Amino acid sequence: MIQTVLRDFIMPMIKRPSSQQVALLCYRLKGTEREYLLVTSRDTGRWVIPKGWIKKGKSAERSALEEGWEEAGIVPKKTRPHRVGTYTYNKRLGKGLVVSVEVNVFEVELSKLENKYPEVSERKRRWMTRDEAAEAVHEPSLTKLLQSLP
Repeated sequence: MIQTVLRDFIMPMIKRPSSQQVALLCYRLKGTEREYLLVTSRDTGRWVIPKGWIKKGKSAERSALEEGWEEAGIVPKKTRPHRVGTYTYNKRLGKGLVVSVEVNVFEVELSKLENKYPEVSERKRRWMTRDEAAEAVHEPSLTKLLQSLP
């Protein structure tokens, strides 16, 4: 029994590289300061940035833009976001399996924020200063990334 658990569950987790996701960090200028848009997660209601898996046949940048639209109604000024860094977190999958996920974060400036978007009834969204956003999120490496921004 123990050998089966080791072979089927523990060893694959040890050998498996972290999974990859993408996120869209949207900002707007308020005077000379930036504000960043955070959304609540669907399951726990914690503050996060829109993120998800890279969609088949799409680039990381395009997938990040789609996550921003689906989760927050973001319409960016620039069509091509630029990468500002990465962060990691532990994602709980079905049956309690936890995997380490590396998230590539892409930044865009807001053109407009739509009020009708796919997950409007499932999430809240809020503009925050860099320091407020860094304090609101729970992932330490995302906090560090936010603190490094202008």
